[in-house]
Amino acid sequence: MGRGARWAAVGAALAIFVACSKSTGDQAQPGATLGTEPPRTTTTAPYAVPAVIDVAYITRVITGLDALKGDVTRLVINSKTIPREAFDRLKAMYADAGLNRELDSYARDLADGLQGYRESPGNKRSAVKDISVSPACVFSASSETTAR
Repeated sequence: MGRGARWAAVGAALAIFVACSKSTGDQAQPGATLGTEPPRTTTTAPYAVPAVIDVAYITRVITGLDALKGDVTRLVINSKTIPREAFDRLKAMYADAGLNRELDSYARDLADGLQGYRESPGNKRSAVKDISVSPACVFSASSETTAR
């Protein structure tokens, strides 16, 4: 798994734990017992390309990228520079021209004193509206809410 995918997986990973209890009047309920075998879990790679690329998969990937970019923005805001960790994450996300464009954009924003940025911004939220898939390309139309 590449660095970008690994960071995206870390940024997008969710763990949900649910505990339920049921009361039936004044009757005492037996306590919980543990089984003799550890529970069996199935882990899947959230960014593994499925057999059929659909809106749900593209949404999962874009949400991970939004989280990764949000992490970069927060690193820049907190350090008032472009730290190596932010550079590495941007490099994992962008090809050369895109990387240079992003670095130049952050450099201009830093030179302007990060005007317009909140102290601790959230992640941008992209909503995938439609996708078009061919063997060589995936195109998605989306809308964004920017968190600065």
